[in-house]
Amino acid sequence: MTENSCTSLANLQQGHSESVDLFHCRIIKAVDNLQTLASPVGTSVPSNLFSLKNSLSFPGLTDSDSFDGAAPLVNCATAAAFSHVALHLFISNLRPLLRQEVSKSPPTSLNDAFQKAKELEQKMAEDDKQKNDGTAVVPKKVRTYLY
Repeated sequence: MTENSCTSLANLQQGHSESVDLFHCRIIKAVDNLQTLASPVGTSVPSNLFSLKNSLSFPGLTDSDSFDGAAPLVNCATAAAFSHVALHLFISNLRPLLRQEVSKSPPTSLNDAFQKAKELEQKMAEDDKQKNDGTAVVPKKVRTYLY
């Protein structure tokens, strides 16, 4: 698992002819593998990590209250961190033209970046098709004469 995860992170560049859809799936799989490595099955937040003995004491709160309240925050922060990693892996490994366009107004989520890249890819494909069909409007060269 470790070797496969490292290999997938090293080979994340979007292929020349790879669609944004397939690339998006590869990013999600790579981040899922990374998240699995970071939190193996059967592990959890240590119960003494959020001990009230190490922080300010509040009347009526026990160590278990502190832990019960903190564990969801840790899980939420972990999920947010992996979402952030996925977003930046996706954008930074897109093909250069897509990366440049997506980065002009940085998206705040992986889904936003995916949607924007997909729209750009479709627009680029339509433009290429028009050029190849000969239906694209090509401006005529304007001749200038010196008098």
